[in-house]
Amino acid sequence: MEQDINAEIETWETEFELNINPVTEADIVKNLVSFKILDKALSERMDASQFGQGFQRHLIYTFILIATKYQSPELPKGKKEFSPNLSLLLFEEPEAFLHPIQQSILCRNLQKISTYDGNQVFVSSHSSHFVSHNTDDIPSIIRLTRNEGKTCVGQINDNDLKQIFADNQKINELLEGTKFEAEEEDLKNEMEGVKYFLWLNPERCGLFFSRQVLLVEGPTERVLINYFLDTGQIEMPKGGLFVLDCMGKFNIHRFMNLLGPLKVTHSVLFDGDNNKDYHKKIYSLIQVSKNALTYKIDLLPGDIEVFLGIEKAKRPDKKPQHMMLKLKEGAISEDKLNSFIKIVTGLIKYE
Repeated sequence: MEQDINAEIETWETEFELNINPVTEADIVKNLVSFKILDKALSERMDASQFGQGFQRHLIYTFILIATKYQSPELPKGKKEFSPNLSLLLFEEPEAFLHPIQQSILCRNLQKISTYDGNQVFVSSHSSHFVSHNTDDIPSIIRLTRNEGKTCVGQINDNDLKQIFADNQKINELLEGTKFEAEEEDLKNEMEGVKYFLWLNPERCGLFFSRQVLLVEGPTERVLINYFLDTGQIEMPKGGLFVLDCMGKFNIHRFMNLLGPLKVTHSVLFDGDNNKDYHKKIYSLIQVSKNALTYKIDLLPGDIEVFLGIEKAKRPDKKPQHMMLKLKEGAISEDKLNSFIKIVTGLIKYE
């Protein structure tokens, strides 16, 4: 063949050479290796695409998990080969088709991969489960939101987080000498990080995916407002509204300090507690904690039971169910309910 070709191109003073290339490992992996899935119930080998998306996703993250077990052998001394300093794993919506437990497993596997030298994992997710597994490292969370055609980035760096922890501690100075005085371990800045980690469970991490958040004192207000949103008595704003139970007015400023730099619009509703001395201090701290993303702040005189005109539950943990029972029984007047709805509606930013 070479002779026949060279005879035709001789006038060009060139020669044609035919080479038989050796098969490299990369060629074998790329072109000669394939796989099938054995369906044990049918005793047949099938292509992975014949299974559901949930199985396919599980198979993918299984490959990711075991990838760290198979490291390339060291090259012989003297042999040079390009080796990048950083390996990026970019994973878009890893939660797709996975139920919550599988999402948690995948997240832990990705975290394990990121611990190896030279590895960096980026995940773009709509899953509050993925966020909740990273709340012990808040600077790793980046919130993106689109506003008037522009993508806004909300992120807290290490220095900003230290300042947030310091600002959060101001509550302890205000409550000194009262029955709410902080214990010794609560005076440590590190405790602020522990609190965020404990509080930001998968449910509360839904706040990262809402256009705006309404901060309330406890579960009673949260349950009632969500009920009115579900029934349409309070109009849901564009992009949704997340009602966050702050577990008491002493923590409201902590969530304000978190939501601001993450660029989450938020409002605040809390009880006036008949203007007790400690309430004045808390109210002042909440006002000082206002930031560019704080929309409005309002309060209920007394507490929610007084405002709605119902007796209080005998136990604090029964307040939400007690209030909802009174609502279902029609024991709360329409005027009281409408007044509450008006206050809440005034705290929502409708665009």
